[in-house]
Amino acid sequence: MFKGEPSISNGIWQYRAGTASGPDFEVRVTTGGDGTQCAGEVWTAVWSRFPIVRDFEVSDPNRSVCVEVETPIGGLVVYGTVLPWLGDKRFEPLRGAAALASELAKQASDWRRIRAESSHCGFCVAGDFNQDLSETHYYGSAAGRVALRKTLQDNGLVCLTAGGLDRIHELTEGRCSAIDHICLGESWAPRFRGSSSVWPLECERTRSLSDHFGVWVELQSD
Repeated sequence: MFKGEPSISNGIWQYRAGTASGPDFEVRVTTGGDGTQCAGEVWTAVWSRFPIVRDFEVSDPNRSVCVEVETPIGGLVVYGTVLPWLGDKRFEPLRGAAALASELAKQASDWRRIRAESSHCGFCVAGDFNQDLSETHYYGSAAGRVALRKTLQDNGLVCLTAGGLDRIHELTEGRCSAIDHICLGESWAPRFRGSSSVWPLECERTRSLSDHFGVWVELQSD
């Protein structure tokens, strides 16, 4: 979704490779599989109406994908990802918060390397983090929350879907909270002027498509 100025949207469902949201979009998707997908499905996709001008290597190409997008207000690197959930068995013997912290450390190494390679660009991390950052507990763990907050802070990333900015928490009157987050590096974070929302704008989601809400934030030029 783009509303005059560039925006970043986070639509959460298992994307089927080969489909697209429209002819004016470019798309990059995760590669390979981890045994949990149906044929043709991928974990993460980045769609853009603006040109995708560069692809970056990532530590976990099964669940993460990273590209540089050329926007009207400058280059933006978008790192899309799915982090471990509480019952995720892929990283055994690590489970729960331990698996989340381990994958965050690997991905943070990706972020630092990619940002060094693209220092002229803004930086965004978005995806299904499987961890709330709201004022009340919804999903994840206390240890996972600490690990996620510290990793974002240590890497100069501002979460635009946490705390008072959590529109899912607001829409559902606290019954749900965002676990799908959009984070911006400090150089681009001031472009966010508080304009964000979720879809659908009803509390009940269409579970045949996803058990998540989608979230978007709108960015403005300087």
